[in-house]
Amino acid sequence: MTKARDLAGFASSSVTTTASDGLVLKGDGSTTDIIIKNGANATVATVADGTTNLSKVLARGSIDVGNASGVSAPLAKGAAGTVLTSDGTDLSFVEASGGGEQTFTATGAITAGNPVGFNANGTISVMPQMSGSAAALGSGASSTGGGRQPMAYDTAADKYLHVFSGTNDNLFARVGTISNLGITFGTAVDSGTTLSAFARQRGELHLVYDDNAGKFVVSYCKSDNKGYARTITISGTTPSFGTEVLLYNGTTYHTEVGYDSNANKVLFLNAGNQDTITGQVGTISGTNISLGSASDLGGTGTYPEPGSLTFDSNVNKFVFVYGTSSISRPYKARTISISGTSVSAGSEVTIASSGETNQVPSVIFDPSINKAVALFMENGPKFRLLTISGTDLTQGTTTAIPFTTTPSGSYTDVFSACVDPDTAGIVICYSTGTMETRITPAKFSGVNMTLSPEIIISLTKKQNGIIYDPDEDVAIVSTLDEAYVVKPITRPAYVGVASESISNGATGKVTIIGGVNANQSGLSAGSQYGIPATSASLVATDISPIGIAISSTEIYLRAVSL
Repeated sequence: MTKARDLAGFASSSVTTTASDGLVLKGDGSTTDIIIKNGANATVATVADGTTNLSKVLARGSIDVGNASGVSAPLAKGAAGTVLTSDGTDLSFVEASGGGEQTFTATGAITAGNPVGFNANGTISVMPQMSGSAAALGSGASSTGGGRQPMAYDTAADKYLHVFSGTNDNLFARVGTISNLGITFGTAVDSGTTLSAFARQRGELHLVYDDNAGKFVVSYCKSDNKGYARTITISGTTPSFGTEVLLYNGTTYHTEVGYDSNANKVLFLNAGNQDTITGQVGTISGTNISLGSASDLGGTGTYPEPGSLTFDSNVNKFVFVYGTSSISRPYKARTISISGTSVSAGSEVTIASSGETNQVPSVIFDPSINKAVALFMENGPKFRLLTISGTDLTQGTTTAIPFTTTPSGSYTDVFSACVDPDTAGIVICYSTGTMETRITPAKFSGVNMTLSPEIIISLTKKQNGIIYDPDEDVAIVSTLDEAYVVKPITRPAYVGVASESISNGATGKVTIIGGVNANQSGLSAGSQYGIPATSASLVATDISPIGIAISSTEIYLRAVSL
């Protein structure tokens, strides 16, 4: 309005100019004081009568924002349930996530709705499944008792054998094949041998694999309370029992058995009725076992429950740990050596003078440090490293094990362990509570033990053994009348649940704690959901729940410790 004709029709007081304000536009209508229109006579903005508010015309729900050209432009309202967010440059409406959503880079493809966790490099991946479902042994397998070592692995057949007390209290054997965290069992075979009450109830059942003979050897007590052993051979998925041999012709509670991979012999240790230890060497020929002479190894009378035997392949000797007296303590350890068909033992050492009553220690040789690891309870869970020098044992310091959940139990069900060659560590299996099984992978650096996160295996069954399948790189855990396959890995640190699908190497959004993820299906409103070891997706569970379902497709994520 720089020309006189631009002001035609305006009162002299409507448009003025001043040195300080420049152009001044004034109006005083009955409804509006000022209306600004464009060339098409469409209203662009108004000032209502008697107000100071300039109202730009916008569609309902839209907002006025600055655009890439540096001028204001309307932003249309989002769809129902969406929220306004910024990517650091522009504003946009996106699906609501309850206010808890972040963007991360993926390692591996991720599907919307997958639980995800942090990798060491800061990327995210799907939380992996670590354990398969329980595989029932069947054939009347006892749910209250079992062997300390009721399993062993056949490295030639790539299968494992499970022995157990079954129908009519008889000794049964069953072959298991491992694949994708699952177990496929062959037919359970009845030996026709009735086990003693000790074997059925307290773990007096032991099994090893002789890789030279390609046979298993099982030791047990029959209903006459004497000690026996026999071979078991696998053909396909069918086990067959060899000829039975008498190991101890007197009342006995248990006979431990171990395999010497250097001498290609099996070792039997028996303590009768709380007597000193007697050792015998067994040689397998065909399906038979020939025995050397029994040797009284002296020492302290043993506790009625089994001890634990491991072979140190670095010096080709056994380490035996065991309870003593009628209440199991103190806990002792000694070396056992085979020469030809003869057995000798080193001096006893006390590994725990005040161990828990009615419990026994366990031991496993860790080839990564060339030491045996003794596990026991003495005012809480402890370990002690044992090093063989000649026929003697040198002991390390008794050290507390900071498990997430404190082990508990009685007799032989507290600890068992196996070597994990994939990680150069060990996997410790233990009972907790009344009837629970958990495992914790552990590694040593010198004499220091570092634990990985605990994995819950069962909240209804106690453990009675763990072995390792080197072909599948998994552990097999026995919980009395069931078995589980476990990948003892460390899951990524839990972050949240993917709110969109993300390609490998791409970035995408994840619903985090405090948010609502709407990418689920089949949820039950009000139920807790988590990621147990047996699953890579959300499952209704009270084990480490991560959130509560608020509908069939939505879950509210809350603080959690996995």
